[in-house]
Amino acid sequence: MALVERRNDSTGHLSIFDYITHWSIIAHFPPNDLEYLKGIEWLPIVDILCLWKNSYDYKILFYTFDELLLSIYKSENDRLSLGVRCARWSPTEQVIVVGDYEERRTIFSYLPYKKIQTPFGHPQELVSETDNTILKEEEYNSDN
Repeated sequence: MALVERRNDSTGHLSIFDYITHWSIIAHFPPNDLEYLKGIEWLPIVDILCLWKNSYDYKILFYTFDELLLSIYKSENDRLSLGVRCARWSPTEQVIVVGDYEERRTIFSYLPYKKIQTPFGHPQELVSETDNTILKEEEYNSDN
């Protein structure tokens, strides 16, 4: 379990607990340059955390449990961005999609933790006559 703490000095700290065996603490650290931590997404297969700043700053950080900072992404047009709204790992956990308050999405890879798709808008309805590429992720069952 990952827990975000706000200290009296307005700094954010991240605590990671092993809830399976006696709720022992695995890690506790202040994320680099994230004084107002807004959200966290956990990639459980390799124990990677995706953290993002408040709604007014588009900044994403990828951390390991042992406090190693893997990557920082900051929007190129930071003065125009309203910040990160949400982030979700794909079902196969190979990409993370980050949505912002301007209704745009950015896709990041789980290997280099870098942006692999520039921000793009998401239309309400996709029409087949346009040049949209639609991908569908499915789980592969090797038992069949």
